[in-house]
Amino acid sequence: MKLSARLTGTVEVKALLLTLGKKAPEALEEVMNEEANSLMRDSQALVPIDTGQLADSIYKRNLWSGTRRLEIEVGYSAVYAMVTHENPRSGKTGGFSPSGRPYKHWARTGQWKFLEQPFLARTDGYSDRLKQGLYAYWLGV
Repeated sequence: MKLSARLTGTVEVKALLLTLGKKAPEALEEVMNEEANSLMRDSQALVPIDTGQLADSIYKRNLWSGTRRLEIEVGYSAVYAMVTHENPRSGKTGGFSPSGRPYKHWARTGQWKFLEQPFLARTDGYSDRLKQGLYAYWLGV
């Protein structure tokens, strides 16, 4: 599953990047990493926990296309991450299957959509946070 958002309100962001000149890629990476770290924290608060393997499999990867395009990938690498993410019962089973059979292991906390929900919540105000972060970088704050 790949989630993405289209950035709006970019006139000020572009102006700040032009002002930063050669430091723009470094500034952009720093600010976007801060945003990705916040997403990871928000997601970790929702991820179902049984053994901790799923929560421990969270990762962040910076992917540069040349010097002009940066994507930051946040995800979970556990083999069952996608199944758990898409299961409405994740973290809510009470230890029993839908047919009533008890599970040997089950998550007592968390929920489904543990990455998608915080990602979508963070899309509001993203360009403003990006602009503020770039401006702070420019000022050396």
